[in-house]
Amino acid sequence: MSESKNCMQAYEQLYPYLDRELSDDEKTIVRQHLEACPPCAHLFQFEGTIVHYVHKAAGKDCCPAETATSIITGFRARIRAQL
Repeated sequence: MSESKNCMQAYEQLYPYLDRELSDDEKTIVRQHLEACPPCAHLFQFEGTIVHYVHKAAGKDCCPAETATSIITGFRARIRAQL
């Protein structure tokens, strides 16, 4: 399997991984890829930071949902373009 294919598979698991929705076996596979792929590890760390702050800000006054969705969609499109 090519490295870019592994990266794409890891990216597809990004949010389930960050939200702790993967099985132990799936988490192990993602972790192994992250240990071997610094660009993906950086991406997961970056996205994890965003998710952390979004959860932290939840419940506080925030921008409209449409704006937040637009921003997140833009981030994800840029990340996909880099993969």
